[in-house]
Amino acid sequence: QLVPRCASPRRERDRERSRAAMPRVASVSRSSTVAWGASPAHAHLIASGTKAGAISDSFDNTSHLELFQIDLNSSDMLRLGGVQTTERFHRLTWGNAGIDDGSIPYGILAGGMDDGTIKIYNPELLLSGGADPLVATVEKHSGPV
Repeated sequence: QLVPRCASPRRERDRERSRAAMPRVASVSRSSTVAWGASPAHAHLIASGTKAGAISDSFDNTSHLELFQIDLNSSDMLRLGGVQTTERFHRLTWGNAGIDDGSIPYGILAGGMDDGTIKIYNPELLLSGGADPLVATVEKHSGPV
């Protein structure tokens, strides 16, 4: 019979202390998966994609991809842009493709979606609010990604 190994009381106490010592920098009320800006120049940016399977306080069933800026002088995050999406996100990552050569200054956002697709977004277009930021859809999976 296998018996699960429990963490030592000291380790648990240290873990609780580290959580208590971590101050909240900023927050926004969302049920989402997040990705940090892909370069040091964009480290103050956070992308937020509505989490698949989550239910909001208002029982809203829409899905959004949004960009926020962390302001260390405020406990709130400034919403810089966003778009409604057709599917909700299981995963979201912010890649640095195109940043070094300047072809895509903010890199790319890749979302693993509830319908099994991978959707690629251009964060620069989210910020400008102009053209559709969805630049590619990869249909390789039959279930959630």
